[in-house]
Amino acid sequence: MGLTLAMMAAAPLATQQQQCLLQALETATAHTTVAELRAQCAEPIETDTLAAQRRDTDVSEPQESALEQRIEDEEKVAGSDFSLTAHRHNYILPFTYNDTPNQAPFDPEELPLQRSEIKFQFSFKLPLTVPLFSDSGRLFFAYTNQSWWQAYNTDHSAPFRETNHEPELFWAQKVDWQLGDWRLPVVGFGINHQSNGQNGDKSRSWNRLVGTAVFERGDWTVAATGWYRLPEDEKTSPEDSRGDDNPDITDYLGYGELGVLYKYQEHTFMGQFRNNLDVKDNRGSAELGWTFPLGNKVRGYVQYFYGYGESLIDYNVKTNRIGVGLEMTPIL
Repeated sequence: MGLTLAMMAAAPLATQQQQCLLQALETATAHTTVAELRAQCAEPIETDTLAAQRRDTDVSEPQESALEQRIEDEEKVAGSDFSLTAHRHNYILPFTYNDTPNQAPFDPEELPLQRSEIKFQFSFKLPLTVPLFSDSGRLFFAYTNQSWWQAYNTDHSAPFRETNHEPELFWAQKVDWQLGDWRLPVVGFGINHQSNGQNGDKSRSWNRLVGTAVFERGDWTVAATGWYRLPEDEKTSPEDSRGDDNPDITDYLGYGELGVLYKYQEHTFMGQFRNNLDVKDNRGSAELGWTFPLGNKVRGYVQYFYGYGESLIDYNVKTNRIGVGLEMTPIL
């Protein structure tokens, strides 16, 4: 699933002047001229630096959280035809090392797996409705692609070992509830499909109903996600193309995950944890991440994964992987 902290958030993709024009277009009448719209947005707009200085000197003004800022930025560009909003974070790890590659699904003569490979993720979402219920809820379509590429295995054509496709349809709702010291600003629920696009004995897929609640307190953000797997028919034989490819997947991936994020100045520390909560046969996974400043458009990213279910082809095989690379769009 990935850490879905930014269900309603995306980095700004337009200048403040352009955002003003987009918002003015939404309320303009058929008789409003372009000159009038430009005049409406011609007043000086406070720069981010001046705004930050003003916030620092005005101690009475409440500080926006990282999630609130992401939601606000996304709403500013929601009406633009030229914006594509990040769903989960987008990254590329040009070097990853897995000390226990799963050779079982692949013929070792045709494709002997290397421990080093490239891993990347591309994730976006699109709003399908205008804001509803007092402008606080919206329906989204999202798609996430996660790939593992044996790019350095040039003697065997450098193939993509595994690619997971994850389209989903979900409703995100701002609620602004308070639970003790924790604030609950966003909840979401929807339907999710995940598949590796393979056939035969390499085929893996499942469908889920998913619910998420996002909590925050200070520099901490926590996303609690639970899911119910939609049942599938059993296969009549292992060679059958129809039926459940992985009937025991919840024994390894469980029924939910917990995402934790902590921001310290310009650094972000992330953790994603799953467990099947079975005392007798306990299985789970942990993915840890650290992002740090590197440039204007990208951030450095270190990721470590240990446990089951890093990819669908390896859902029932333990993986121990570390990778370094770049993050293009942050979670928060």
